[in-house]
Amino acid sequence: VNRCGPDAGKDNDFSWRGACHTRDKVPGGYHDAGDHVKFGLPAAWSCATIAWATYEFPEIFKPVKDRNEKVLRYFADYFVKCHTSPNTFIHQIGNGDADHGYWGSPEGQGNGSRKVKTAPPGSEVCALTAAALALMYLNYKDEKYLSTAKSLYNLAKANIGSKYSGGQFYPSS
Repeated sequence: VNRCGPDAGKDNDFSWRGACHTRDKVPGGYHDAGDHVKFGLPAAWSCATIAWATYEFPEIFKPVKDRNEKVLRYFADYFVKCHTSPNTFIHQIGNGDADHGYWGSPEGQGNGSRKVKTAPPGSEVCALTAAALALMYLNYKDEKYLSTAKSLYNLAKANIGSKYSGGQFYPSS
């Protein structure tokens, strides 16, 4: 339900969800919780956790196999698009402070330009996203996930110790 982008309303559990933030630098992905910011650290954690559970316990996911794959690919395809070059990963779109001042649906928030944060810094978000994409490769054998995972892992290794620049939201420690 927290999908973002031009396809947010397609095959959504809630019929009232529609396209939103279609002019983001990288459309797609998921909004964080009730916010309309796309934070990389919790998104990567969510994808990695679900992908890992899918890998470890495939029988549990059989009744929702297609839906689960659709959710995971929506995460992963967005991550791939966010890795715009070997040295850049877009890990946040939107401004948490400004977003907390808006009480409404993402569809009504407008489609103007939203703040973008990139890594480096952000070895943590790059490494966690690499893990999520590696798990996606294990589950679905899609080479784009593996190649992006390797590239993000290399970016994380090249910037070890760089703190996630999510500001007050999901600070690194």
